[in-house]
Amino acid sequence: MQTVALDDDDCEWIVIPDKVGDHDETLRLFDEWMKEFDIPAHKAAFVAQNGCSQSLVPWEDIGCLFIGGTDEFKDSVGALNLAIEATNRGKWVHVGRVNTSVRLLHWFHLCDSIDGSGISKYSHMLERMIGDLDDLEKYQQTRLEEWA
Repeated sequence: MQTVALDDDDCEWIVIPDKVGDHDETLRLFDEWMKEFDIPAHKAAFVAQNGCSQSLVPWEDIGCLFIGGTDEFKDSVGALNLAIEATNRGKWVHVGRVNTSVRLLHWFHLCDSIDGSGISKYSHMLERMIGDLDDLEKYQQTRLEEWA
């Protein structure tokens, strides 16, 4: 079976099925789907889940690292380190379930894209998030002391 997304130049990446909070099962699913559907690496998005570390990501087989997992994982230093490594390797970084200003600030300038069911369903949440993004863009940190 071939998917239309593989041939669509406007489709940047395809999220391979995952299991929330379970890196081992997500990696098993990734391997299974990549083989079954012959997905080219530049189109594949691997979803980082709880238990994932830099050495466990199939870097050569992906074009995008999708930060998933539980809230605890998504908000961890480990997830941030994965995003930094992905960026250093030239991979797209996407973060799911970004529906609050706190999470937006956590990931601001560390990812290439976000999604969230709240901001896609409710205009007041989206408008607040856009306002927060506008405010973040106005401030340019030049020294660490400015944050103290």
